Amino acid sequence: MSRTAIASHGIASPVIMGPRTRFMPQERSVEVHDNFVHSAVSITANEGPWFATLANSSTATYGDVAGGALLLTTDTAGTDSAVVTSPGEWVSFNVSRRIAFEVTFQMDTAALSGYQFFGFTEGVATGVDGATILGLAHIGFSIVNAVVSFTFASDATATTTATGLTCVAATDYTLSCEYDGSGTYRAWQDGTRTNLSTVATTNPDDLMSPMMACENSAVAAAEVVTVKDIWYYVE
Repeated sequence: MSRTAIASHGIASPVIMGPRTRFMPQERSVEVHDNFVHSAVSITANEGPWFATLANSSTATYGDVAGGALLLTTDTAGTDSAVVTSPGEWVSFNVSRRIAFEVTFQMDTAALSGYQFFGFTEGVATGVDGATILGLAHIGFSIVNAVVSFTFASDATATTTATGLTCVAATDYTLSCEYDGSGTYRAWQDGTRTNLSTVATTNPDDLMSPMMACENSAVAAAEVVTVKDIWYYVE
């Protein structure tokens, strides 16, 4: 008897323990949900599913938070950042395939004057208000001085749209976005569909990875962003 699993297209197909005369489905989706309940104390390098790029004494730690959380904490010097991505770039945009991302987070008071990004992006970079991050291929939410925008880009051009949300400290927010595989990007706030519906024009043209980033911009103060969970789906 073969062991089977339901693939993303709904067809039962053999997995590794199945008969050697059959094949895995060639088109499968990747779906990951992480609420950051890990045995490690912090992310300092390539540990499991995540890789940290930390400026000076910035940290990425698993916090003592009910249900689990990842704490991104910047150093006290200006333009320092804590950036967490998957170890490699593997997300490939295709105009006929769906991509979705969701994050639940909250910011401390200092972080309201900084820069944050949640979504998919090419490479890891820093700079005042994330200028170099926005110059790369990406899909996600850019937060500057607590004002949330949805943005997607190729290497050359970004399309950025205000969501109408301005974050306040110590408040949980859930931001969700998707590309529907049919030419349109959409965004949600706390499970409610926003009026943001944007036709795809400047689509990512390079491989990307999931990213969570906090930067204190030019403000010389430590900032903390608490990420409660993330979910992403890539066809």
